[in-house]
Amino acid sequence: MCPHLKNLKILADKGDRSAQFNLGMKYDNGRGIEKNYKKAFLYYQLAADQGHPDAQYNVGLMYQFGEGVCQNYKQAIKHFRMSTSNGCLDAECALKELVPKGP
Repeated sequence: MCPHLKNLKILADKGDRSAQFNLGMKYDNGRGIEKNYKKAFLYYQLAADQGHPDAQYNVGLMYQFGEGVCQNYKQAIKHFRMSTSNGCLDAECALKELVPKGP
């Protein structure tokens, strides 16, 4: 593992939500590290639990598509709503796709 990734992992393991999110992105996209959706989900969830809006959105996406976790639309909606309440516009669009409008 390159020094940058080692430092990112150290920060993530110490609870830095930005480092957790960024490490999740690396695992999610396979950039500089082997793609691993389960590890991506783990690090996104850690950051999401600390209120990181983009991590909340990505957790929602992983639940929506069943990547690294069992597909669960209720959990996807829950995380998209949290992300939306923290200002993420992408989550708002995702909610419109998953939550049908009333009559």
